[in-house]
Amino acid sequence: MKHTVHKVFSIGAFEKEEQWLNQMAAKGMILTDVGFCKYVFEEGTPGEYIYRLELLNNLPSHAESIAYISFLEDMGIEHVGSYLRWVYFRRKASEGNFDLFSDIDSRIIHYKRITTLSSVLTLVLAILAVVYFGQAVSFFATHTSGFFQPFLGYGIIFTIVAALFPLVTRPVRKSLKALLKERRIRE
Repeated sequence: MKHTVHKVFSIGAFEKEEQWLNQMAAKGMILTDVGFCKYVFEEGTPGEYIYRLELLNNLPSHAESIAYISFLEDMGIEHVGSYLRWVYFRRKASEGNFDLFSDIDSRIIHYKRITTLSSVLTLVLAILAVVYFGQAVSFFATHTSGFFQPFLGYGIIFTIVAALFPLVTRPVRKSLKALLKERRIRE
């Protein structure tokens, strides 16, 4: 029987999302598909799978991503699904634990990829906020009616989201900082 769960995880909470998927797997809920804030599960054997997530450099349909996913599948790791550049992998727990990042440097690269995406999204949101505020001011200056309010409203929304976005990715930035410190100590 299929179960659909709608749940929101921020870009900076991929480890919590991964942990939640593994908790669901421990209960016998096997992930079969993913989408925007949507997870589709089938009932199965509790603890059968271990799940891992990764943000790829490119979309999963890109040749480089296809080769990488194929490489992992040759190692017995299943590609469950993807949403944008996020991919969801699993492997049978009976085959032992697995990690997509074999060393500290690969982990650092992954965290940097996430923080870069976050920074780009923050910049885009900030630009949209400025554009909408500019439209509101322009419209207000040329019209006496209250039709400028939607522009102002969108400007406010984009400003708030742009301001909150760095807070959402704070866990990843904190983990990245710790990994960089650990690498410096090892060197």
